[in-house]
Amino acid sequence: MYRRVKVELLTKETLLSLYDLSKARARVQVLETPNFFLVQYPGKPFIAISRLDGRLYTLYNQGFTLGEMQHQASILLRILKKFDLVEELKYKRIGGKFKNRKRE
Repeated sequence: MYRRVKVELLTKETLLSLYDLSKARARVQVLETPNFFLVQYPGKPFIAISRLDGRLYTLYNQGFTLGEMQHQASILLRILKKFDLVEELKYKRIGGKFKNRKRE
């Protein structure tokens, strides 16, 4: 789906401003540690961006479904891609409403 996030160009302030420029519905919280940026909307699962490999991570024991965690990660990736901070982001729709629909 993507190679890596360009973490060398990120700071806490940069992430906050990217969400503001993207007109996010709620104020996102960002915590910066030596190894991760932790990004979270209020009441949503947090997504961690590794400063070591540029990958996204989260924890399963947050009380959220896999779909909710994937949704938050996809929002973050789309915002970062919009500002050219993701290497080779590719989308592929799997299943869903139009799966295996034959053309008539």
